[in-house]
Amino acid sequence: MASPKTEEAATAECLKNALQGLRPDEDVLIDILCRRTHHQRQEIRRKYQLEYRRDLIDDARHKFRGKFGEVVVALLTPMPEYLAQELHRALRGRRQEVFLEVFCSYDNTINRAIKKAYYESYAITLESAIRSQHLDDFQMLLESLVSNERDEEDAAIPELPLRVARQLYQAVGGAEPDKGELRRIFTTYSYQTLRDIFQMYCEVAGKQLEDVLRGKADSDEFFEGLLTAYYSIQNPTAFFAREFRSSMEGLGTRDRQLIRLVVTRSQVDMKAIKNEYKRIFNRSLKKDIKLMSVACPLPLLLLV
Repeated sequence: MASPKTEEAATAECLKNALQGLRPDEDVLIDILCRRTHHQRQEIRRKYQLEYRRDLIDDARHKFRGKFGEVVVALLTPMPEYLAQELHRALRGRRQEVFLEVFCSYDNTINRAIKKAYYESYAITLESAIRSQHLDDFQMLLESLVSNERDEEDAAIPELPLRVARQLYQAVGGAEPDKGELRRIFTTYSYQTLRDIFQMYCEVAGKQLEDVLRGKADSDEFFEGLLTAYYSIQNPTAFFAREFRSSMEGLGTRDRQLIRLVVTRSQVDMKAIKNEYKRIFNRSLKKDIKLMSVACPLPLLLLV
């Protein structure tokens, strides 16, 4: 008597059937992929490979084109590998703000996995890939974000925020800011400790760090990057709400940015981002995606 199929095997069979023929069944694919967690999608992909000796991503890429296909492939790709691909595209397209989006929001474990996936995909370390570009102060900031690991236990040191806030005040002030010290501060302390440092800086300096960085950002790409890092660390949900808005502004939607934001945040903090988006812009994020993104793929809306 044949053993009953596991849920993953049954789902893999549904996907195989949906992908057959000249007109694949998008509804089945959407129903399966958008109602599973990222981990479940990886298990289904693994089972598909075992059952049919085929890669589900390759089959989906063959059947679907355009934005719908991009979303399907993004949903099926392991997150570290997907983010490694996005960083690689960012380097090639000089859109290095993606590095700030990634390495100012994830913890050390995920960042290590991203770097490992990058090396396995491109046979070069992410740090070396950054150094292969024109190495200016901004590139050095990105390299520090990638190469340094944050001390995720530093919240246990109560005197640390005030001490580092004083160091920050010395580093950012004056006609010649100490960019090396600023890189160290922004890339080695935990996110919570940095938020405490930013608060203490206000008490030490008598002004908001945001105002100081903004005053220098107009004429210096390094400080522009530091300001972006500040926003991401200080209030991640507000940062991502504004990133969503940015992806839909202007003459055309930045589809790749929008897809990346939806796919990566859907199981992290999407509910909080939607609430923050509503608070800041007094609009529904889901409705704006539908209105502003031409021919928006249905999977994107289901994930929001």
